[in-house]
Amino acid sequence: MSTSSQAASPRVKEAPVEQFKRHMEESCEEQQEDFGMLVERVGSAVCEYGRRRPGVVAAAILGLGFFVGWKVKPW
Repeated sequence: MSTSSQAASPRVKEAPVEQFKRHMEESCEEQQEDFGMLVERVGSAVCEYGRRRPGVVAAAILGLGFFVGWKVKPW
C-alpha cells in the first residue's frame, strides 16, 4: 500500500502543473490568433498603401536597400 500512496502523491502535485500548462497553451493559441490577425491587417494596409502611392513605397524600398547594402558591405 505504500507504493500506491507514493504514486498518488505525485499526481496530486502534477495537477496544478497540468492546469497551468493547459492555461498557457490556451492563452498562447489566443495570442497566435491575435498576432495572425494583426499581421494580416498590417499586410493588407501596406498593400493598399502601395496601390495608392507606389512612388513612395518604391522610394522607401530603394532607400532601405541602399542603407542595408551600405551596412552589410558585401564587397
